[in-house]
Amino acid sequence: MYFPANSFIDGSGNVVNGQVDIEIKEIFSKGDMILSNKFPIGEYGLLESGGQLYITVEQNGTKLQFGNGNYAMVDVQITDTIQWMGLFNGNTGDPNAANLIWTADPDSINGSVSVCQDSSSLSSTYCFNLDTLDWINLDVYMNDASQTSASVVVPSGYDDENTSVFVVFNNENTAASLYSYSNGAFNTGAYYSLGIGRSVTFVSIAVIDGAYYSAFASTTIVDNHEETLQFSPTTKEEFEAAVNAL
Repeated sequence: MYFPANSFIDGSGNVVNGQVDIEIKEIFSKGDMILSNKFPIGEYGLLESGGQLYITVEQNGTKLQFGNGNYAMVDVQITDTIQWMGLFNGNTGDPNAANLIWTADPDSINGSVSVCQDSSSLSSTYCFNLDTLDWINLDVYMNDASQTSASVVVPSGYDDENTSVFVVFNNENTAASLYSYSNGAFNTGAYYSLGIGRSVTFVSIAVIDGAYYSAFASTTIVDNHEETLQFSPTTKEEFEAAVNAL
Protein backbone atom coordinates (compact mmCIF):
# COMPACT_ATOMS: atom_id res chain seq x y z
CA MET A 1 0.00 0.00 0.00
CA TYR A 2 1.44 3.35 -1.06
CA PHE A 3 0.28 6.78 0.12
CA PRO A 4 1.69 9.75 -1.85
CA ALA A 5 3.08 12.72 0.07
CA ASN A 6 0.58 15.39 1.19
CA SER A 7 -2.34 13.03 0.53
CA PHE A 8 -4.45 13.77 3.59
CA ILE A 9 -6.67 16.59 4.76
CA ASP A 10 -8.33 17.22 8.12
CA GLY A 11 -11.97 17.99 8.79
CA SER A 12 -11.45 21.63 7.80
CA GLY A 13 -9.95 20.72 4.44
CA ASN A 14 -6.39 21.60 5.43
CA VAL A 15 -3.50 19.55 4.09
CA VAL A 16 -1.94 17.57 6.95
CA ASN A 17 1.79 17.65 7.60
CA GLY A 18 3.86 15.53 9.94
CA GLN A 19 3.44 12.00 11.24
CA VAL A 20 0.14 10.14 10.88
CA ASP A 21 -1.08 6.85 12.34
CA ILE A 22 -2.32 4.21 9.89
CA GLU A 23 -4.51 1.32 11.09
CA ILE A 24 -5.18 -1.68 8.85
CA LYS A 25 -7.35 -4.69 9.69
CA GLU A 26 -7.21 -7.63 7.27
CA ILE A 27 -9.79 -10.39 6.82
CA PHE A 28 -8.87 -12.86 4.10
CA SER A 29 -9.84 -16.40 5.07
CA LYS A 30 -13.17 -17.99 5.98
CA GLY A 31 -11.83 -18.48 9.48
CA ASP A 32 -11.03 -14.76 9.67
CA MET A 33 -14.62 -13.97 8.67
CA ILE A 34 -16.13 -16.12 11.42
CA LEU A 35 -13.74 -15.11 14.18
CA SER A 36 -14.04 -11.41 13.24
CA ASN A 37 -17.81 -11.55 12.62
CA LYS A 38 -17.34 -9.88 9.22
CA PHE A 39 -19.12 -11.50 6.27
CA PRO A 40 -19.26 -10.64 2.55
CA ILE A 41 -22.98 -9.98 2.14
CA GLY A 42 -23.95 -7.37 -0.43
CA GLU A 43 -27.16 -5.52 -1.19
CA TYR A 44 -28.21 -8.30 -3.57
CA GLY A 45 -26.91 -11.40 -1.83
CA LEU A 46 -23.77 -13.33 -1.02
CA LEU A 47 -20.38 -12.21 -2.29
CA GLU A 48 -17.22 -14.20 -2.81
CA SER A 49 -14.41 -12.28 -1.16
CA GLY A 50 -10.89 -11.52 -2.26
CA GLY A 51 -10.22 -9.76 1.04
CA GLN A 52 -11.84 -7.36 3.50
CA LEU A 53 -9.82 -4.42 4.78
CA TYR A 54 -10.40 -1.67 7.29
CA ILE A 55 -8.09 1.26 6.60
CA THR A 56 -8.03 4.46 8.60
CA VAL A 57 -5.54 7.30 8.97
CA GLU A 58 -5.42 9.58 12.02
CA GLN A 59 -3.35 12.40 13.39
CA ASN A 60 -3.57 13.17 17.11
CA GLY A 61 -6.75 11.07 17.34
CA THR A 62 -8.52 12.88 14.46
CA LYS A 63 -9.54 10.85 11.42
CA LEU A 64 -8.23 12.08 8.09
CA GLN A 65 -9.40 11.67 4.51
CA PHE A 66 -7.81 11.95 1.10
CA GLY A 67 -7.77 15.45 -0.37
CA ASN A 68 -6.93 17.21 -3.61
CA GLY A 69 -7.72 14.17 -5.77
CA ASN A 70 -5.20 11.96 -3.97
CA TYR A 71 -5.55 8.24 -3.45
CA ALA A 72 -3.65 5.20 -2.19
CA MET A 73 -2.27 2.53 -4.49
CA VAL A 74 -3.15 -0.86 -3.03
CA ASP A 75 -2.00 -4.39 -3.86
CA VAL A 76 -3.67 -7.41 -2.25
CA GLN A 77 -2.32 -10.93 -2.66
CA ILE A 78 -4.66 -13.16 -4.67
CA THR A 79 -5.79 -16.08 -2.52
CA ASP A 80 -8.65 -17.34 -4.71
CA THR A 81 -9.14 -18.49 -8.28
CA ILE A 82 -11.36 -15.60 -9.38
CA GLN A 83 -9.42 -13.20 -11.58
CA TRP A 84 -11.89 -10.31 -11.46
CA MET A 85 -13.15 -8.56 -8.37
CA GLY A 86 -15.08 -5.37 -7.78
CA LEU A 87 -14.52 -2.88 -4.97
CA PHE A 88 -17.24 -2.68 -2.31
CA ASN A 89 -17.66 -0.29 0.62
CA GLY A 90 -18.93 -0.90 4.14
CA ASN A 91 -18.74 2.67 5.36
CA THR A 92 -19.34 2.78 9.09
CA GLY A 93 -16.30 4.48 10.57
CA ASP A 94 -16.22 1.64 13.09
CA PRO A 95 -13.39 -0.94 12.94
CA ASN A 96 -15.47 -3.32 15.05
CA ALA A 97 -18.74 -2.93 13.16
CA ALA A 98 -20.78 -6.13 12.73
CA ASN A 99 -23.39 -7.08 10.14
CA LEU A 100 -21.87 -4.98 7.38
CA ILE A 101 -23.90 -4.78 4.18
CA TRP A 102 -21.43 -4.13 1.37
CA THR A 103 -22.30 -1.74 -1.47
CA ALA A 104 -20.49 -1.47 -4.79
CA ASP A 105 -18.18 1.56 -4.78
CA PRO A 106 -19.42 3.98 -7.47
CA ASP A 107 -16.55 6.41 -6.87
CA SER A 108 -13.58 4.05 -7.00
CA ILE A 109 -11.00 5.35 -9.42
CA ASN A 110 -11.13 3.39 -12.71
CA GLY A 111 -14.24 1.66 -11.32
CA SER A 112 -12.75 -1.81 -10.89
CA VAL A 113 -9.91 -3.93 -9.61
CA SER A 114 -7.15 -5.16 -11.89
CA VAL A 115 -4.88 -8.18 -11.68
CA CYS A 116 -1.20 -7.24 -11.57
CA GLN A 117 1.99 -9.27 -11.44
CA ASP A 118 5.04 -8.52 -9.33
CA SER A 119 8.04 -8.40 -11.66
CA SER A 120 10.41 -9.89 -9.08
CA SER A 121 8.32 -12.59 -7.35
CA LEU A 122 5.98 -13.17 -10.34
CA SER A 123 3.10 -13.45 -7.86
CA SER A 124 -0.29 -12.03 -8.84
CA THR A 125 -2.14 -9.39 -6.86
CA TYR A 126 -5.40 -7.51 -7.00
CA CYS A 127 -4.36 -3.90 -7.56
CA PHE A 128 -6.49 -0.80 -7.37
CA ASN A 129 -6.54 2.87 -6.46
CA LEU A 130 -8.41 3.76 -3.28
CA ASP A 131 -9.84 7.22 -2.67
CA THR A 132 -11.85 6.53 0.50
CA LEU A 133 -10.81 5.29 3.94
CA ASP A 134 -13.02 2.85 5.87
CA TRP A 135 -14.14 -0.75 5.37
CA ILE A 136 -13.53 -2.02 1.83
CA ASN A 137 -13.99 -5.44 0.29
CA LEU A 138 -12.85 -7.05 -2.96
CA ASP A 139 -15.80 -9.12 -4.12
CA VAL A 140 -17.88 -10.65 -6.85
CA TYR A 141 -21.52 -11.69 -6.49
CA MET A 142 -22.05 -15.46 -6.45
CA ASN A 143 -25.22 -15.10 -8.58
CA ASP A 144 -26.52 -18.66 -8.34
CA ALA A 145 -29.36 -19.29 -10.78
CA SER A 146 -31.27 -21.41 -8.25
CA GLN A 147 -31.28 -20.28 -4.63
CA THR A 148 -33.03 -21.27 -1.45
CA SER A 149 -33.39 -20.44 2.20
CA ALA A 150 -31.95 -22.75 4.84
CA SER A 151 -32.72 -23.53 8.45
CA VAL A 152 -30.43 -25.13 11.02
CA VAL A 153 -32.11 -26.94 13.91
CA VAL A 154 -30.30 -26.91 17.27
CA PRO A 155 -31.01 -29.01 20.38
CA SER A 156 -33.12 -27.83 23.29
CA GLY A 157 -31.19 -25.40 25.46
CA TYR A 158 -29.35 -23.90 22.49
CA ASP A 159 -30.70 -20.58 21.24
CA ASP A 160 -29.69 -17.16 19.95
CA GLU A 161 -28.64 -16.11 23.46
CA ASN A 162 -25.86 -18.69 23.73
CA THR A 163 -25.30 -20.04 20.22
CA SER A 164 -23.98 -18.70 16.89
CA VAL A 165 -24.43 -20.52 13.59
CA PHE A 166 -22.52 -19.95 10.36
CA VAL A 167 -22.47 -21.35 6.85
CA VAL A 168 -19.05 -21.82 5.24
CA PHE A 169 -18.68 -22.50 1.52
CA ASN A 170 -16.26 -25.34 0.93
CA ASN A 171 -15.13 -24.33 -2.57
CA GLU A 172 -15.48 -20.55 -2.42
CA ASN A 173 -13.93 -17.92 -0.17
CA THR A 174 -17.07 -16.88 1.62
CA ALA A 175 -19.05 -17.48 4.79
CA ALA A 176 -22.12 -16.00 6.43
CA SER A 177 -23.89 -15.93 9.76
CA LEU A 178 -27.41 -17.22 10.26
CA TYR A 179 -28.76 -14.28 12.27
CA SER A 180 -32.44 -15.14 12.36
CA TYR A 181 -33.68 -17.49 15.10
CA SER A 182 -37.12 -18.84 15.96
CA ASN A 183 -38.67 -22.07 17.26
CA GLY A 184 -35.40 -23.89 17.82
CA ALA A 185 -33.85 -23.12 14.44
CA PHE A 186 -31.50 -20.55 12.92
CA ASN A 187 -32.41 -19.30 9.44
CA THR A 188 -30.68 -17.52 6.58
CA GLY A 189 -33.18 -14.67 6.90
CA ALA A 190 -33.88 -11.87 4.46
CA TYR A 191 -30.38 -10.73 3.48
CA TYR A 192 -29.20 -13.65 1.38
CA SER A 193 -30.05 -17.10 0.00
CA LEU A 194 -27.89 -20.15 -0.67
CA GLY A 195 -27.15 -21.56 -4.10
CA ILE A 196 -28.73 -24.97 -4.62
CA GLY A 197 -25.99 -27.52 -5.22
CA ARG A 198 -23.29 -25.59 -3.33
CA SER A 199 -21.04 -27.58 -1.03
CA VAL A 200 -21.06 -26.03 2.45
CA THR A 201 -20.27 -26.71 6.08
CA PHE A 202 -22.63 -25.48 8.77
CA VAL A 203 -20.61 -24.42 11.80
CA SER A 204 -21.81 -23.54 15.27
CA ILE A 205 -20.32 -22.50 18.59
CA ALA A 206 -22.23 -22.35 21.88
CA VAL A 207 -21.24 -21.22 25.35
CA ILE A 208 -23.48 -22.70 28.05
CA ASP A 209 -22.69 -22.20 31.74
CA GLY A 210 -19.14 -21.25 30.79
CA ALA A 211 -18.51 -24.43 28.77
CA TYR A 212 -17.90 -24.46 24.99
CA TYR A 213 -19.72 -26.73 22.54
CA SER A 214 -19.31 -26.89 18.75
CA ALA A 215 -20.91 -28.54 15.75
CA PHE A 216 -19.75 -29.04 12.16
CA ALA A 217 -21.93 -30.51 9.41
CA SER A 218 -20.80 -30.74 5.77
CA THR A 219 -23.55 -31.03 3.19
CA THR A 220 -24.81 -30.02 -0.25
CA ILE A 221 -27.55 -27.39 -0.35
CA VAL A 222 -30.96 -28.58 -1.55
CA ASP A 223 -34.22 -26.71 -1.98
CA ASN A 224 -35.68 -25.56 1.37
CA HIS A 225 -32.61 -26.93 3.09
CA GLU A 226 -32.87 -28.08 6.71
CA GLU A 227 -29.88 -29.23 8.75
CA THR A 228 -29.87 -30.64 12.29
CA LEU A 229 -26.73 -30.08 14.36
CA GLN A 230 -25.22 -32.32 17.02
CA PHE A 231 -22.88 -30.63 19.48
CA SER A 232 -19.74 -31.89 21.21
CA PRO A 233 -17.69 -30.35 24.03
CA THR A 234 -14.77 -28.23 22.85
CA THR A 235 -12.54 -25.36 23.91
CA LYS A 236 -12.24 -21.90 22.44
CA GLU A 237 -8.77 -22.75 21.15
CA GLU A 238 -9.93 -26.01 19.55
CA PHE A 239 -12.84 -24.27 17.87
CA GLU A 240 -10.66 -21.50 16.48
CA ALA A 241 -8.19 -24.06 15.11
CA ALA A 242 -10.98 -26.04 13.46
CA VAL A 243 -12.50 -22.92 11.89
CA ASN A 244 -9.13 -21.75 10.59
CA ALA A 245 -8.68 -25.14 8.92
CA LEU A 246 -11.86 -24.81 6.85
